[in-house]
Amino acid sequence: MTPLFEIIEAEEINYFSIPSHTAKLLIVLDEAALSEGFSSLQPFFSTDIRVHFIVQTKQKKKQILSSYPELSSHPLDCLVTVSSERLLSILRIQFIGTRLVVSGSSSFVKTVRSEAETAGFSDEEMQLKVIGSQKDTVFCVKCYSRHDRNEKEFFVCPSCRTELDVSSHYSKRHDAYLGYIRV
Repeated sequence: MTPLFEIIEAEEINYFSIPSHTAKLLIVLDEAALSEGFSSLQPFFSTDIRVHFIVQTKQKKKQILSSYPELSSHPLDCLVTVSSERLLSILRIQFIGTRLVVSGSSSFVKTVRSEAETAGFSDEEMQLKVIGSQKDTVFCVKCYSRHDRNEKEFFVCPSCRTELDVSSHYSKRHDAYLGYIRV
């Protein structure tokens, strides 16, 4: 099964790439991604491409800049929540050629991705990296319910007790992998 997001270990570095024809990079991180994966951001500090950082944090901008002085040469927005109108307004004013790099917890990445899609970003314009664990969700095609997946080869839907084969197809509409009736 192909995961929706790539799950990375905190020690893994340089897991982002800079696509060709990139006019600007918009990097959206939660606090954990900033602290655990900061070394992976180093390639962005030595590029001629404009880079804008958005960090979900309860800290003040001054505190972030004192902990990460490399960020001081780039625009930085600190948001308490990513599901805010401020994030959407930043995303909506971006020009063609802006690429979005998002790193953080699974729920953080899903929220930012949803906001980015609302603002008009395509999948090709986004790089998404989940730090930490992520539970797979299965959508039952019989009873239309969604449930967290166990690690077994097949899945029994807790709602209708139907045995399902879980496909590798991820449905953005259902935010889950599709579970087909096992024959």
